[in-house]
Amino acid sequence: MCTQSAKVGLIPNAEALLHLQANWGDGINLRTGALNQVNDDADGSIGGHVAQFWYRHHFPRYRASLTLGYLDYQTIADRNAFANSEDKQFMHQTLDNNPLVPLRIGMGASLALKPVEWYSLILGLADGQAVPYKGGVSKAFHEEDWYTSYLENGFHLDVPSESGDLSGNYRIGGFYDPGPRKTFPKSERDGRTRAGDYGLYVSLDQELLRERSEDGQGLGVFARFGYRSPENNKTSRFWSAGLSYKGLVPSRDADVLGLGFSFLRSSHLYRRRVDDSLENESVYELYYAINVTDWLVVTPDVQYIDNPGADGATGHSILAGVRVRMSF
Repeated sequence: MCTQSAKVGLIPNAEALLHLQANWGDGINLRTGALNQVNDDADGSIGGHVAQFWYRHHFPRYRASLTLGYLDYQTIADRNAFANSEDKQFMHQTLDNNPLVPLRIGMGASLALKPVEWYSLILGLADGQAVPYKGGVSKAFHEEDWYTSYLENGFHLDVPSESGDLSGNYRIGGFYDPGPRKTFPKSERDGRTRAGDYGLYVSLDQELLRERSEDGQGLGVFARFGYRSPENNKTSRFWSAGLSYKGLVPSRDADVLGLGFSFLRSSHLYRRRVDDSLENESVYELYYAINVTDWLVVTPDVQYIDNPGADGATGHSILAGVRVRMSF
C-alpha cells in the first residue's frame, strides 16, 4: 500500500509507503548447495510482517529528497533497470542485486540529491544489526551504534537514435559496515577480529536498440561488479552481465526475454589461510515473461549453476521453474 500524502492535501511534497508481506516455503534454495538463493522470493515461511514502512519528503528547491523509516536498501542502492526484481525479472539472487553489497532491511535514512539531470547522489545509513522480518527497532536504538553507510554516484546518459533516445544509467558506489568481523587467521593461534568491513560496486544498464519510441520495445544490456575486503569474506569479487529484450516475438509486444550470467570469485586470503580447495561459482539464467493479460504474467525460468557452493562437492546444478504473478 502506497500513499501520496500531497494528493490528499496532508503534507505538500511528501509521500509514505507501508508494505505488508507474508512468505510461505523455502522452495529448493537449501537443496542446491549454491552460495546464494536460486529463488530470491523463497525466504522461508514467515508470517505477516512489515517489509517497508517509510516517510519521504521532497525538497524541490534543492532537488533533494529525504527518506526515513523502516527501509529496504534493495530499493535504494545498486538499482538496475533490467536486473533488480525477483518478482518481474531474474529469480537468482545474484542477478537481482550484487551479493557483496550488504543491502540492509531495517531502520535507516537515505538522502537523494539530483543537482543536474545527468547526475545523482545517494547517501544512506542503515541499522547494521537489523534482522529482516524481526522487530525493526529492536536493535536500531539499543546496544552498539553500528550503522552501515552507503554512498552512490549515479550518471544518466541518453544516446540519440532514430526511434528515440536510448536511456542508460551508470552507478558507482561504496559502503562501510562497522561491525566487528573475524579475519582469516594466519595461524591456528591467530583469531583476530577487525572492526569494519568495506566494499565497492558498479551497476549499469543501457538501452541498445528501440523498435519504436512510444512502447519501450527493444534490447537492453546490464552489468555489475563488486569488491569486498578479502580479509574476512569468503568471496571478495563479483561480476554479472546480461541482456533483456522486450517484444522480441512478433505480436507479443509486452513479453520480456532475459539472459544473465554471474560469477563469484573466492577470496585469495581465504584460500591461502583457511581452505585452498575453495574455487568459484558461476550462474546462468534464462527467463521469458509471458504477459497473458494486463494483470497476469507467467514466467518460465531455467538456471544452470557451475560448481555450486564453490567447493567442488557438486559439479553443476540445473533448475527449472515457473513464476506466476497476478497484480490487481
